[in-house]
Amino acid sequence: MKSIGIGCFNFGISKLVSTDIKVSEHVQNIKSSLEKIPSIGEIEIEFDDRFDDLITVPANNIGLKHNLVIPHIEFLRVEFSLHLPTRIQVSVLDESWAYERSGTEDFRVTLVSSFYGPVTFVESVGSAVKNDPSYSVRIVRAFLEAEFKKLEENVTFEYLGPSPFHANLFLTENTEKKGCAMIECEEIHARGYNDIIFKYDPEKFTSEQEIYEYFISEVDGELGLFYEIVRLKNRQNNAWRQISENVQSLKQVELGGLRWWSFLKKYKQLRNQRDIINELYQFKAENEGVRKQVQEWVDDAYSKQLAVYFEDYVRNNEAKFPSYPIDAISEWLRHNEARSIKYIELSIIFISSLFGGVIGSLLTILLQGRE
Repeated sequence: MKSIGIGCFNFGISKLVSTDIKVSEHVQNIKSSLEKIPSIGEIEIEFDDRFDDLITVPANNIGLKHNLVIPHIEFLRVEFSLHLPTRIQVSVLDESWAYERSGTEDFRVTLVSSFYGPVTFVESVGSAVKNDPSYSVRIVRAFLEAEFKKLEENVTFEYLGPSPFHANLFLTENTEKKGCAMIECEEIHARGYNDIIFKYDPEKFTSEQEIYEYFISEVDGELGLFYEIVRLKNRQNNAWRQISENVQSLKQVELGGLRWWSFLKKYKQLRNQRDIINELYQFKAENEGVRKQVQEWVDDAYSKQLAVYFEDYVRNNEAKFPSYPIDAISEWLRHNEARSIKYIELSIIFISSLFGGVIGSLLTILLQGRE
């Protein structure tokens, strides 16, 4: 039985790279960086050299931490073994029970680039049946993050939550029936993460490696879609957070009250309100477009019913796409805009009257002086 945890890791481009590089160069940089970590061995990296394109180096080292896959290398596969003694597992997570949950000191990490983005499989090699493979993802993630911070290389280690994916996967031989499908799965519900048992027909495969390759090819598309939805949700949340901060700054001005000496502040507020209203309309259009795109992806993925193992997870992820009070805030801003315009109009009338009175008085004094 193989125990497998799922995550979303990627190897990005560090700030040390200042010019655009080819895919093959970045792949070589990944290999060189991994080779400098003593605990890592058996490194195998594959990609389709027909797509050895030029990668545009991103500004400010953006990547998965900004919910973007940069670079997204088509057909990339990075695989390596990782030996982490118990003391290291305990230290990287600062949890004394680390080994008891991982059940092993040896891991096999496989990163594949699906259509939607990277998906990572962490196998707990030789672990006990009752181990926690999702916990192994945490250990591997924390270790790689710490090691890459020490390296001054052209590659960064990045990850996206949830890493681990909220389920434990087990791959085992189907001993109950012959002539079954190549792989079938059964989900066992638990208080924490559910266990998903994948059972394969041993008569349809020639080796354990072939079974594992087939398993990855069966599930990476669904898992890639799951993480792409996560990235889109995070980007939408970040954009909304910025709009919310701008709205809060307007509220602070409102708390100051309507005083005649606030004329310039109110004028600036009016301009800001109009900018935020434009941002809201842009955000609304983008949000509706993203929702529609996600719905189309999900419907397309499950309309063919080819490989359906994580449909509940993907659809729940889609269903939890956040909604935002766009219309309510737009209405408040328009109401506030009308108040600001009225305030400015009254201020102009007041100032005009004030200056008119002053000028009139001066003229009267001057005329009286001539008499």
